Amino acid sequence: MVEDLFDLEDEGGVDLVYSHTMLHHLEDYRAGLEHLKSLVRPGGTVALIDNVCDLYPTPPRKAYTWPWPALWSFPR
Repeated sequence: MVEDLFDLEDEGGVDLVYSHTMLHHLEDYRAGLEHLKSLVRPGGTVALIDNVCDLYPTPPRKAYTWPWPALWSFPR
């Protein structure tokens, strides 16, 4: 299923929001973070894995896949 992040709503809140390598695709990832936070009830958890930063742009895919020896050094 594919949906727009900003279309997701849960008035009662959820216990856990998990986002994996999605935020860097948003035009305004800070607004995305705020929206994810709004979905979680008090005491809930937001777990994020991504590569966004205000200081540096998101590297292109080739930065992670070239040269090939760089791939060999990643843990399995």
